[in-house]
Amino acid sequence: MARAPARNKRRAECAWRRRARARAGPRRADAAEYTGQPAMTAATRLRAVLALGHERYAPLANRMRAAWQQRTLRERRLLSGAALLLAALLLWQAGLRPAIDTIRDARRQLPVLQAQAAQLHTVIIEAQALGRRRASTLPAGATAQALQAGLHNAGLNEVGHFSAQPNAAADAAQWRISFTRAPAGKVMAWLAGLPAIAQVQVKALELARSTVAGREQPGLLDGDVLLGLPDKAEAS
Repeated sequence: MARAPARNKRRAECAWRRRARARAGPRRADAAEYTGQPAMTAATRLRAVLALGHERYAPLANRMRAAWQQRTLRERRLLSGAALLLAALLLWQAGLRPAIDTIRDARRQLPVLQAQAAQLHTVIIEAQALGRRRASTLPAGATAQALQAGLHNAGLNEVGHFSAQPNAAADAAQWRISFTRAPAGKVMAWLAGLPAIAQVQVKALELARSTVAGREQPGLLDGDVLLGLPDKAEAS
């Protein structure tokens, strides 16, 4: 008799759990149905858009496919080659050609800008050196030796031909350095260091990019640099 109340209690608990599950089941189903409704609506709309596009462009695609099937193998190859050629031309015009033109213009202008910058830098250094110049100017012979030594130290003795200008007085001596395929960086460094080598002035500067077989060589310069002793009015 003592077991009956416990058995009845377990039965009551089981019945209560079944009723709780029954009540919770429809709620979870409703929640799943509620959360799934927007996804189904979006999918339905996407299918409708795709179907509309297929209905609109399917006839055109069918006509193009039929026209392609009617072509011979040779005609198909010609059309494919023409399409590839057209795509390559569009790529060249839209992307590659402007970039190549920009690089070509930059390379063409770089030596001129470097020469101008070197000349300007040399003038600035000369102006600064006027305030701390030595009391007397070196003789022409010593100046020529100093310039030749400066070319050698700068690594330009093999690409720069040093020569004295004829018919020049001792106090107005001039020297010409002719460069052939000289590295632009070394030439600019040598020009910038001239005031420290000897008291000379740049009388003329004509430098341009080197050309070999009609093609410009980046980073190399050809041309002449004319140097001379300072004028007497400036030396005094």
